Amino acid sequence: MKQSYFNWGIFIVLFLVISCTSEPTASDTQPDVSAYSTTLQQIFNDGKGVFRGINFDVNMNELREVEKAEFMKVTANKLLYHIELNQHDFIDIAYEFGSADKQLQSIVTDVFVEKADVAADLYEELKKYFNERYTPHPAFWKGKDLVNNLPYKVELVLLNNPKDYGVVMAWTKVAD
Repeated sequence: MKQSYFNWGIFIVLFLVISCTSEPTASDTQPDVSAYSTTLQQIFNDGKGVFRGINFDVNMNELREVEKAEFMKVTANKLLYHIELNQHDFIDIAYEFGSADKQLQSIVTDVFVEKADVAADLYEELKKYFNERYTPHPAFWKGKDLVNNLPYKVELVLLNNPKDYGVVMAWTKVAD
């Protein structure tokens, strides 16, 4: 009987040591986007990188070589892209770069849809995708660029305004 308590004691101590020292991080594998809707596949493209095959270590020229969406506009520190989903729904993507280092700092993706229920369904599907890709969280997710180990935060917002139904996603590089 003493041996059984001793074994359980060792197991509990090891479990506590392991759980207290491990911090939630991004998963090492990215979900297969083909298991999701066509809209989500169009948003994420191949699902590689932080977003659409792009990581936070790129500059404007490198990003322009990788991004396959329709190029719309360039400013001093932003690249803007557009994707038509169908007759009524579309995606706008803004990539913002640092003024000093000229490296990608944030990605904001606006998905505009015609109907509130389509926006709500997409929002729930995106939450499922992010919870599969990252450590599950109800409001935001933390990730690491798995190529360069750069940390970032992902936020998701449902737009429920009758003039603009949709979803906004933002990836922001954060300090270690």
